[in-house]
Amino acid sequence: MVVQARRAHVDAFGKLHDAQRRGVVRLQPLDGTGNEVALAPNRRKLTQTPRLVAHEQVHKRIKAVVASTMYDMTRVMSKGYNDRTTREERSKTLEQLGQQRWQDAENGKPELGPIYNELKGGEPQFMVEYADYYRTPRGFHPRPVLFIHGEKAHSRYFSETAYAAAAEPKELMIIEGANHVDLYDRMDKIPFDKLTDFFRTRLR
Repeated sequence: MVVQARRAHVDAFGKLHDAQRRGVVRLQPLDGTGNEVALAPNRRKLTQTPRLVAHEQVHKRIKAVVASTMYDMTRVMSKGYNDRTTREERSKTLEQLGQQRWQDAENGKPELGPIYNELKGGEPQFMVEYADYYRTPRGFHPRPVLFIHGEKAHSRYFSETAYAAAAEPKELMIIEGANHVDLYDRMDKIPFDKLTDFFRTRLR
């Protein structure tokens, strides 16, 4: 589904820009949700490439791809950092997770995990660097956000809930008469003027 969404993005941009001069920039792509690439011309070379980056690399309508600070979450969760997790360690972790799910089901609520990036000393350097970003204002200063949703979209409440929870500056734009999929490709429904104004104002 996610790969198909990326292809739909390319469809839409092709109507707006030169179809032969299209590139993609992905900042810290986390799309390691699967290493399989259905149409990869050389599967062996792409088996360790996160799915969406690999998709963009072999998608002939995309002429160039930039992946900045890529993170393959599937690989990390499966093999650990630097691929150091053994099969036995992974099996033990999966067993523990399964038992925890049974306990959560019996208790009627999930057991919360440890506080993320709470430094106690002796952590790897990259964890210290993470804490310097994610546990300081550096990683949490609010950015302007614009939520756009169709008036008749079944999913409208997602944007409304997110808007209510978001920090200022924020905007919510409801497109009159539009449903969920209208904003995928209905050029008369997509608020290009609003998008242009938003970015021109906020990217000064």
